[in-house]
Amino acid sequence: MADENKNPYSLREIFQRMELDLISALKRTFFRHKEEQIKEGFEWEQWQLSKLRNIEKYRKENQKIIGEYSAPIQKTIDDVLEESFNAGENRVEKAAEKAKKEYPEIDLPKDLKPINTDKKLLKLVWSLYLIYCQKLYPKKHLRIIHLRRRIISLA
Repeated sequence: MADENKNPYSLREIFQRMELDLISALKRTFFRHKEEQIKEGFEWEQWQLSKLRNIEKYRKENQKIIGEYSAPIQKTIDDVLEESFNAGENRVEKAAEKAKKEYPEIDLPKDLKPINTDKKLLKLVWSLYLIYCQKLYPKKHLRIIHLRRRIISLA
């Protein structure tokens, strides 16, 4: 049950997209219905129109319930992101340790200032990577800023 709560996808966004797609389909059907009315020469209520009214009514009535789930969903997403970050951090640390053991003769270039600890090096690498991601995915900036704060707290 706990694993079901750690879904990295925002259900709210999925349902919103689905709702917009349904509304678009209803609008297309509505315009075809209007054309058919003109062609036949009389008007009748389209069942999709009454369905759309019911959907809108349902949406307004249940907006409070849906809103209550938005914070837990966001928390779940944040938890999954943090767990993924921690798992990635551990993989990078293991890879760095393995590289140090396998290639002890490789040294930093002489013109670089040495970094005191492995944590500081890791922090630097992740910070640079996240800056790169921030430029690549500007709309994801809040999650990236959250990860940068997490990295800064490592040192």
